[in-house]
Amino acid sequence: MPECPEIASLAKQLDKVLPGKTISKVENHQEKSLNMTLKDLRKQLISNEIVAVNAKGKWLRVSMQNGDYLALNLGMGGEIYYALDHPKVNTKLTFKDQSTLIISFWWFGHVDYVKKDQHHTIDELGYDLIKEDVTFEDFYQFLQTQRGRVKNVLLDQRKIAGIGNYYIHDILFNARIHPLSKARDLKHSDVKKLYQVIKRTFEEAISCRGSFYEQDIYGKKGTYKANKVAYKEGEACPSCQTNIIKMKTGSTTSYLCPSCQKLA
Repeated sequence: MPECPEIASLAKQLDKVLPGKTISKVENHQEKSLNMTLKDLRKQLISNEIVAVNAKGKWLRVSMQNGDYLALNLGMGGEIYYALDHPKVNTKLTFKDQSTLIISFWWFGHVDYVKKDQHHTIDELGYDLIKEDVTFEDFYQFLQTQRGRVKNVLLDQRKIAGIGNYYIHDILFNARIHPLSKARDLKHSDVKKLYQVIKRTFEEAISCRGSFYEQDIYGKKGTYKANKVAYKEGEACPSCQTNIIKMKTGSTTSYLCPSCQKLA
């Protein structure tokens, strides 16, 4: 599933090629992924010009000249290709210059047309630690108000936007924080390390165009690997050689080093 680094990388690429393009044709082969009928979507998009593309957490926002926007989410996984063919097409936009944008996802993806004054899920997303000016003190004060476990808080898109199950294991390991620690019980120094690790991890991943199993708009895979403890049950911790364990943490599973990540 694409997370903040992958979506931010896609937004950066798309913002270089899409602004100024006018949509001339709209295709869709999975109408349940739309928030309106295909007929209505065509009415809204055809002859509309794209002016910008940006990211918020796991969502892409494609802004139109009339002030409305397309909200794109790849759900459990998928790709967005510019000027490339793809055997599986969910939605395809063709522009007046005959270039194309193909949106392909496996399931639970969204292609929503949003009016400029309309409320959308994007408006409910929490802090984006990469795209927004969130200071360490902002982050610390926010965690002080949270009653839940730190992993659950970080994965809650209404609180922190963009972190998912691929990056979370190594983020917590590198910050030396146990996933079951309560967010508001973390020391000031622990929160500072966590803040720095999240920003450093995502900045590095974005520079690598995201994870090695995701693709950019030209079909080229990223090169980032979350390979410290994630999915390495039974292997030696890279810091202390203790065996990495896998454990249930609420509704999710976590990989961690029981020596390096003590419960706060």
